[in-house]
Amino acid sequence: MTRRLLDDLAGRLVARGWTGALDGQEQVVLRVWPPGTYPDPRRMAEIVVRDGGDGAYFAYTRTQNRPIAPVKQTDRAVRAIVHVHGGTITPPPPISPQLIALFGDSDSEPS
Repeated sequence: MTRRLLDDLAGRLVARGWTGALDGQEQVVLRVWPPGTYPDPRRMAEIVVRDGGDGAYFAYTRTQNRPIAPVKQTDRAVRAIVHVHGGTITPPPPISPQLIALFGDSDSEPS
C-alpha cells in the first residue's frame, strides 16, 4: 500500500515537471526534484508514508513525525511539496570590489 501511495504522489509531481523515483524495500522512500534540478542533492526531497494515530500521512524523511498531508489528501501534499521545494534558489549577492580588494586575491598563496 505504501508503494502505491508514493507512486501516486510521484505521478502527480512528475505531471508538474518534477523528477521522481521510488527506492527501498522495507521503508519505501520517494525521492523528488523540482523541474530542472535533477540530480542536485541539495534540491532533493525525500518523502515517506507514516502511520500515525489519526491515520497514514506523507512526511519528509528528516521530520517523520510532522505530516505533510494525510495520504487521502494527495493534492494537498503536492501543493505543500511544490510550495516548499519548487521555488528557485536565488543566487548569492555579488561580492563588492571593495571587499575583494580588502582580502586580496584568494587564488594565490601569500609569499
